[in-house]
Amino acid sequence: MKLYELTDQIQFLRGDTELEEDEFQKALDEIHEQFQDKVENIGKFFLTLQADVTAIKSEEERLQSRRQSIERKAGWLKSYLLQEMTAVGIERVQRGILTVSIRTNPPSANVIDREAIPTEFRRIIPWEPDKKQIIDHFKTTGEVVAGIEIIKDKKSIHIK
Repeated sequence: MKLYELTDQIQFLRGDTELEEDEFQKALDEIHEQFQDKVENIGKFFLTLQADVTAIKSEEERLQSRRQSIERKAGWLKSYLLQEMTAVGIERVQRGILTVSIRTNPPSANVIDREAIPTEFRRIIPWEPDKKQIIDHFKTTGEVVAGIEIIKDKKSIHIK
């Protein structure tokens, strides 16, 4: 029997005035015992679920830590490859199913002084430099906007 059904029975018994006092008490005691058993079992199940939640959280933290460690290692390997390939002047290595190549990234804008940037190169709400427009302006005219430094020699590694 479900807990809500036991609750309904207890409420029904409390409202039933036709039962004798001893019959009423006997039926109520029996239902109370079932009710308490059900509550105990639900409580145990709840504690089991809480233990599962704790175990899952712990595992998530462990996996997140492992993921971050692997990401750092992968980032270091890319930097290492870029550094060593640049040092010997090799831009591309193609072996078997793997190609490692050095690519020059598209120009990017580094904000040095926000206040020196002309208003036409600002986004409105909240205002911030419109780096895409600044790069497009640089690509078109070759002109560097005041308050901006154009970075053209940044490189990255590409593995496929």
